[in-house]
Amino acid sequence: MNPLHSDLEALFNRVADGIASEVDEQQLGELLRSSPEARFAYRQFMALHSALHWDYVAAAAPESSGMTVTPARRASEGRETTGNGGLPSLARRVGVALAGALTLTLLIAWGWFAVTQTGSKPEAVALLHSADGVRWQAKPLAAGDELRAGQVVRIKEGVAELRFACGATVVLQGPASLQLDSARQVSLPDGAISAVVPPEAVGFTVVTPGLKVVDLGTRFGLKAKAGRGAELHVFQGRVQASLVDVEGKSIQTVTVNESEAVIAEPAAAALSTTAAELDAFAFDASLQRDVGGLIAPAINGGSSWEGWTLQGVSNQLGIYGSGSTTDVYKVYTTVFRFDNHTVSGSAVGSDGFAPGKFSGGAFANGNTILGIGVERVSGSPIAVPTVKFDLDNDSYKAASTAGGEDGQTDISQAHAGDFNTQFHYSKSWTPETLAVFDGHGNVDQLTGNRVGYDYAFRSFAVFNAESNQTTAYQLFFDLDAMQALYGPGNPGVGIGRFGSELTFAINGLGSNHAVVQNLSIVPTKASGR
Repeated sequence: MNPLHSDLEALFNRVADGIASEVDEQQLGELLRSSPEARFAYRQFMALHSALHWDYVAAAAPESSGMTVTPARRASEGRETTGNGGLPSLARRVGVALAGALTLTLLIAWGWFAVTQTGSKPEAVALLHSADGVRWQAKPLAAGDELRAGQVVRIKEGVAELRFACGATVVLQGPASLQLDSARQVSLPDGAISAVVPPEAVGFTVVTPGLKVVDLGTRFGLKAKAGRGAELHVFQGRVQASLVDVEGKSIQTVTVNESEAVIAEPAAAALSTTAAELDAFAFDASLQRDVGGLIAPAINGGSSWEGWTLQGVSNQLGIYGSGSTTDVYKVYTTVFRFDNHTVSGSAVGSDGFAPGKFSGGAFANGNTILGIGVERVSGSPIAVPTVKFDLDNDSYKAASTAGGEDGQTDISQAHAGDFNTQFHYSKSWTPETLAVFDGHGNVDQLTGNRVGYDYAFRSFAVFNAESNQTTAYQLFFDLDAMQALYGPGNPGVGIGRFGSELTFAINGLGSNHAVVQNLSIVPTKASGR
């Protein structure tokens, strides 16, 4: 017999026989509070114990009582010891049976006993810890409400934090629905969750259409789109991910490590891999300390994550160079992860990222980069630009556009933490992604097509084979002196948000530069990113 089970049975027997010590009672209380398995075993034991002793009561009853006596009872009679008058020790057995029944009653009252009879409530497996900005799709829940096995939590918007009996914490991000299968498994047919799973909850499982995730002790995010696959992003630790068919059978199983992500496409034969995107998931305030502080209040009209330190008074994006007022660009957000503040990725010699629709570079909180992307859609292919930035907020001292490979600075001018990137593509014409922010900037001077203030870097140059023309782009952020640079009456013409099309002038070579004002540089908490 399992030693643990033997110890439990011995403890249960002492309680049932009325000889439990104060230490025994305390131990039993702790077990019943902390262990669903112990509660189940105790329920079964006491139910059986009570039933057996009520059998003894029936066996000792007079025949005239009309009580049915089974062969099992008669066999039991033969083994009974007798007390005065030859009668069984009925008083003790009835007392024990009543004690067992009373214990069960108390367990029910204390919430330790999950009633399993038909029509009763399933066992509570989690509770709602908090709800922030939630619009419920069904009956509203309140913080502290118990959530039971089989229950489905549906939210239209907002963020709800669930604490599971096993120790796992799950943040549900609306719109989403989450079914609680047990204390260690949930099903996510649609929506997004982020999860923190401590060692005692290893094995916590999330099932989505096409993807089954088994946690190995980690923090992860998971998105599911009904009929459109799922994405798993691992931020810390490891997760086992299985591509499953419509019947739930595993097709492929992989281990996903920190900073990695896998995507399960509908009808796909294999999982595809990519980099994890930490900013794509909401973490409730109580989890911010664990994950480095992901969401913070708005700063200067925009918003930021703790640790990013967005400073200044204007929160504006500037793009300048030469071109036409009919030029059209798309603006995107991107996230990169660099090692030790240096550029990584598919390099082309010393020229940086391989050409690609959203390749680019920037800087970080730690080594996670939040970027801003600009895609040229139409108009003049001529632009000459800059952005420089400062990782440690000591005022940028590297050369603004002078030489150097990606991620390097002019050593004679740089401070530790400065970051100066330079992209140059000479063999392809592809829309590229630029990136940045953090630090603080002070406008110094603007001469020709160069800038000498604290936010500048040469982003990239691309070659158009049809026109045999190379185009260089620069992008800059001036968070505290945009008006000083352009003048209060000389903003650009585009106002919008990421993903929207912006039309603005890129004129100048030192004058009449366009500015995209009030661009929401960092997605807000309400936006679900």
